Amino acid sequence: MNITHTPQKPITTRRFCAIDLENLALQPAVSPGAGRHIAYLLQDIFHLKPEDLAVVAGGPHNAFAIDAASKVLRGQSIWRGGHNGADLALIEALDRIPSPTISSPTKPVNEVIIGSGDGIFTSVVNRLQNRGLVVTCVAYSRALHPALALAANRVIRLDQFTPIQQAA
Repeated sequence: MNITHTPQKPITTRRFCAIDLENLALQPAVSPGAGRHIAYLLQDIFHLKPEDLAVVAGGPHNAFAIDAASKVLRGQSIWRGGHNGADLALIEALDRIPSPTISSPTKPVNEVIIGSGDGIFTSVVNRLQNRGLVVTCVAYSRALHPALALAANRVIRLDQFTPIQQAA
């Protein structure tokens, strides 16, 4: 009996990055240059790869900055106005990560990176963990809600990488 072995593709895990640009900039108005700076900083910290998924969100008044950051991260731009508009858009994107994307045999998503310190993300962190995902939160210490810090598997404080005034 001849048994042939089909070579298997190596498994490459991916990450899903959800970035609240205004939160990471520590201000409501973000320039395109500041958006790119934040995106490059996140690329350097996390060693993001082309296959990683990214969504960058903010208010409509920051559309150019959101677009600049999402181009660096090769991701999707979302802008939504209103109270917590960007946060709610990111939460919807996180809740809609398809199960086949998480369990893909060749490129599964195994980690979610939330670029925000807003406490509104605490409940979505728990839902993502219940789906088997590791959740990393990245934010400046002064913008990091204590409940979010406790809920996340890992917290990275941007203070250690860049002075606060450079983020704006």
